[in-house]
Amino acid sequence: MSKLFFWLIGLLSCVFISNFLPNIIVRNLKKLPYRRSLTCILGFFEILIYAISWISGFSYFIVIWLGIKTAGRWVPHKTPQAITNTFLIGNLLSVLVGVYLGAIFKSYLVDMGLIEVFRKNFFS
Repeated sequence: MSKLFFWLIGLLSCVFISNFLPNIIVRNLKKLPYRRSLTCILGFFEILIYAISWISGFSYFIVIWLGIKTAGRWVPHKTPQAITNTFLIGNLLSVLVGVYLGAIFKSYLVDMGLIEVFRKNFFS
């Protein structure tokens, strides 16, 4: 169980650190003052859930989540293209970081023999 705890702390640390990369890029693309709101918290949890869904084999959740998220704000004739592109780039970066972290930690879980423990404890 200590290996699982170590894995969880490592995953949360990596997600916390890697959440800054998409935020910095999107902030520079917007050229607007960065507002600290729920965006950073949402980004943290999105990357975390992308990694966990990749590890657990539910990668289709990423597509469903992005579809719901994009459909909620998709107004092609009213939203400027620069804002839409910034939104899409930020989401793409978050997905790439989350899936990359998920792939790394999944290989560690397989090496430690904990992938089945993870699936049984969290998805049974």
